[in-house]
Amino acid sequence: MSGTGGYGGRDDERRRDLDQAMYVGLARTRRQMLGDHGDGLLDKVQVERLLVTETTKAFARAVAEARAADFTWEQIAQRVPGLVRTFGPQAAERLFEMVAVVGSRLGERYAPWRCGECDGLVRDYGPYGGHPVDAEPGHRGDCGRQARAVRAYEAGLEADGQRAIDIRQTVTHHGSKSAPWAEVIGPEGPGLGL
Repeated sequence: MSGTGGYGGRDDERRRDLDQAMYVGLARTRRQMLGDHGDGLLDKVQVERLLVTETTKAFARAVAEARAADFTWEQIAQRVPGLVRTFGPQAAERLFEMVAVVGSRLGERYAPWRCGECDGLVRDYGPYGGHPVDAEPGHRGDCGRQARAVRAYEAGLEADGQRAIDIRQTVTHHGSKSAPWAEVIGPEGPGLGL
């Protein structure tokens, strides 16, 4: 599964190399910030908090760059160590919650990034579904990425609509009830509003 976020081979080696580089880099940064003799534990608390803050900002920037490059929330979540193992199918939602900022309108949460295709400043409302125009406002009108997302979304709705029609045709066959549960569902299908 190399290159797909799975475990094994080159991905494991790359993760070990990254972990080692981060550890060495953080140790070096701590020494530079505290000096050889630091002023005690309070300085250490201050430095550690600063490092956490800067690391969190860097993580959010990396996620924004990946979204700008058209990676999905699910694809990015697969690459965050432990996220999928801990949160399972909700890993993408948890990732969004980790990097989202709170906007000014009634506490809305979004992840800002600049589209790599149209250069629009996007407010990404996360991996929760919904129409792409609503879920990612900020793309420019001629954005090919958003146009592709809209087409895919609408094709999915059409496929869902066809599945609903197939269900309705199974439930009622030319006006006659074909199953005892057809009365419960009714001729219009199971609340599909088609």
